[in-house]
Amino acid sequence: MSTAETHTDPLWINWACEKVVPSQKCERKVMAALHRKGEWGRGRDLPTTRLNEIQNACDKNDMTLYQALSLRRTLLRSFKGGMKRVTHSDAMGGSRGQQAIASLFEEALVSFLSSCFEDQVNAKVFITEADLLAEIKKGSRPPGPTPDILFLRPVSNNGRLVKWIDAKMYYASASFANHKNIPNGKLKRIAERYSAFYGGEGAFVFGQGFCASLQDIVKSALLLDATPLDMTAVNDFQNSQLTMEQLLKI
Repeated sequence: MSTAETHTDPLWINWACEKVVPSQKCERKVMAALHRKGEWGRGRDLPTTRLNEIQNACDKNDMTLYQALSLRRTLLRSFKGGMKRVTHSDAMGGSRGQQAIASLFEEALVSFLSSCFEDQVNAKVFITEADLLAEIKKGSRPPGPTPDILFLRPVSNNGRLVKWIDAKMYYASASFANHKNIPNGKLKRIAERYSAFYGGEGAFVFGQGFCASLQDIVKSALLLDATPLDMTAVNDFQNSQLTMEQLLKI
């Protein structure tokens, strides 16, 4: 990353993305293997034969198993009553566990950005959602949407100016981009709302990558994945065999 000498010139981030599924066609071929009638619960708890079936579909369509299982969760959310069932079912990990993982992911994002701008000792480059909420509460900032990151200086990310970043701990699907009642289907509206309020386009960073076709739909935000982030804490949490009660004490 190179930096400029004045605050009017942008700081630069070169953000590698290695978890991009090439097309919606690949995504849909994998989706055909993701669900069978009466099948519920977390993808990682499926029988080995089913996981192998999904893995075979992934191998043929440039998708990882983790991306496919995240896409499966989105698929289940799209079913009638699925949003509530996925969010509040212990069989799906429980809402508290999902929130804990999202928080760890946001911390990884903040840590990465802090390292990118560590030479900017005399000028704060960004503030977090917690900072935004504190300023709104004090009355020093008008009420409005609160992305995970708001840049206070011009920042160019992969050659595109970004004003804000929001972190989403899932695979971002093009196939569900217009399902407005589930998180994946709200991305376009969120991007447009943030960009209008803060006067500049931003970026989403997805913990499990995204489908390249989604960029043609969510045009007012750059799509990124977690490639440059240290995901150790997130992965440790997800892979832990402890009970949920023990996990929440970590």
